[in-house]
Amino acid sequence: MQLKKFVSLMLSAATAVGCMISTASGAQASNLTSGVALGGSFKGTSTYVSSDPLYQQGYPAYLVNTLKPGRFGSGWNLPAIDNGDGILPDIGNFNELDFYYDVPNFGPNADGNIAVVIQTSDGFSRIAGISSFLNAAANGYNGWGTYLYPNNFSPSFSPNQTVLKTVSIRYNGGIGPIYLVYPYIYGQNNSLNYASFNYKTLPDPRFNNQ
Repeated sequence: MQLKKFVSLMLSAATAVGCMISTASGAQASNLTSGVALGGSFKGTSTYVSSDPLYQQGYPAYLVNTLKPGRFGSGWNLPAIDNGDGILPDIGNFNELDFYYDVPNFGPNADGNIAVVIQTSDGFSRIAGISSFLNAAANGYNGWGTYLYPNNFSPSFSPNQTVLKTVSIRYNGGIGPIYLVYPYIYGQNNSLNYASFNYKTLPDPRFNNQ
């Protein structure tokens, strides 16, 4: 992870228990995340793994793949569907969304194969493509990362304008299986990272903002 992520990780590790308690008590908002596999094994797969293969540091991940490339048939829900009231904990107005993914065989980035859809408290759904950077290479994997800001989404909006309610990361299988790992969401008042969430082992059958 880059420097600010390492610093944030150290801080979050010290406060993980506090974060989990506060999110559990907050207006029934959900900190349960899930992989997504549309159509089950016929279209896409999403398998929970307790430690991603690149960092091997105990970061939970989802191994996702779409068996019919070109369709958004697998991915990630934050939060999982049908859990609580189906929205993320309120950490203030949305500033930044980061996530990472591992590609086997030191593979290429998935730019053009991943779309991110969010819903915000103003009632809008917004979509963004990604532009990844190479974050690490080890154990036979390239680790790619992406940072998304309010102005990266369409329709665009300003930082500190609205609260983030749901996120889905949608992968079309264009480069084969990848591991989605380490979400990080920055808000005006607080932040959520991998230690803030619980992880559902069975995949959702749909995206949470379809």
